[in-house]
Order: sequence, then C-alpha cells, then structure tokens
Amino acid sequence: MKVNEMERNSLTARETDIMSMLILDGIESHDEIAARLFISPKTVKNHFANIYRKLGVRSKAGAVAKAMVLGLINLPETQQLRDENRSLRFTVAFVKEFGRLPTVHDFKKTKS
Repeated sequence: MKVNEMERNSLTARETDIMSMLILDGIESHDEIAARLFISPKTVKNHFANIYRKLGVRSKAGAVAKAMVLGLINLPETQQLRDENRSLRFTVAFVKEFGRLPTVHDFKKTKS
C-alpha cells in the first residue's frame, strides 16, 4: 500500500511531541522519551518507525532535518524556548551542517 503525500507529510500530535523532545530537549533514548510521556519504550519505537516511514528517512537526524525542511516542526513558535535554550540553535546548525545530531564526542576538547 502506497502512502499518500498528505499522510507522509503529516505527523500525529504524539509524533510531533516526540520530535519536539528530540529537537528541543535533545532526548534520543526511547526509555527517556517513554518515561516523560508515560508510555512504553516499544510504543516510542513504533512512533519513530511511523515518523521514519512518513518522512521517508532512516534515522533520527534525518527525521529532524526533513521535519524542519517540510515545516512540520515549526520552530518560530518556539521562540521563547530557543531564547532559553541556546543549545537548540547549535543543534539546528549542527544538523544542517553534518546531517546528524551532535554526540558527546563532538564536544570533547582536542589537545593543541
């Protein structure tokens, strides 16, 4: 069964919540997302599978980038959160530059 364009480009409210947690809070762990939303990690995994299918991507970084490009996650509505959370601007720039979310290894200082 082929997914129509409208379904592919629309996320449910829960899928949008999960994407917002991923983008704004930097939470990638299914267990942590599940705990915050009071659902099971398996349900979170199923939501990510649906998000990936709808957006035509294979990863969380791909989902973030595609959702932003398609305007499914409307960052201007989060202006106050962006101001309070400077790391969001860094994360958005990092995803645009490298096509993935930053990891702890990206912040390790190198010896000169």
